[in-house]
Amino acid sequence: MFDISQYYENFVLLGVYVVYINIFCAVGVIYSSRRINSALITLLVIVLFNLIMKYAQSEMTPMFDTHKELIRHLWYLIFATCWLSSVYVMNKIHELSDVELGKFAKTVMFANLSIGMLTLIKYIFRMHLEIDSPIINALYSFGINIMNVAIAALSLAISVTALWLNTSLFKRTR
Repeated sequence: MFDISQYYENFVLLGVYVVYINIFCAVGVIYSSRRINSALITLLVIVLFNLIMKYAQSEMTPMFDTHKELIRHLWYLIFATCWLSSVYVMNKIHELSDVELGKFAKTVMFANLSIGMLTLIKYIFRMHLEIDSPIINALYSFGINIMNVAIAALSLAISVTALWLNTSLFKRTR
């Protein structure tokens, strides 16, 4: 059967790159926009929750050797909470800022909701039903990474477009 544990370090490295890409994209949109908009809110929420999850991962990973069962419970619950909370926070900030949810925000919210639910399903199957399904393992590991890469690619597209539009508009007004 396919063993995904051998790819763990690559997944961690990919996650770090995704965080850097999203930070870069948020800075790009801040530079180009100069006003609150849906893309900016979305990128800032992505960055915030990426950083929270990277911090949680860096704190929990060394404790796997000594408190394996506790950390496994915390791992799934913390990450599911982050994914699902990011949807709420993103929606709430849009609402409070009186900014309409854009397509990018809706896409990210759907992706984060999906990842959060997938994390909860993995948690229930593995930790409570004690079922270690290769299908769920693969969906979980690859699903999260595919969603992260897709969101990072969308973030890049949004920020490059925003920077290009800012540059194009700047040239026309000179």
